[in-house]
Amino acid sequence: MALYHARSQNLRAIYTTPLKALSNQKFVELRKLFGAEAVGLSTGDMCLNRGAPITVMTTEVYRNMAWRASYKDENKNESEND
Repeated sequence: MALYHARSQNLRAIYTTPLKALSNQKFVELRKLFGAEAVGLSTGDMCLNRGAPITVMTTEVYRNMAWRASYKDENKNESEND
């Protein structure tokens, strides 16, 4: 599993699911495998253990994070070109 590889290399990992209920279920399962301190959860209405090396989130939350990051990069590049 890619999560084991990420942990062995001290990398951060994101595990996405299409539904909040699946995120909650996977959050519980991964905490049993990797330990409570190593797994966080981010859904549309809650965030637990922010900054954990493994974060379980809905694809909607991940999409919004990616969109915000790309928007910031676009604005940064435009201001550098002025």
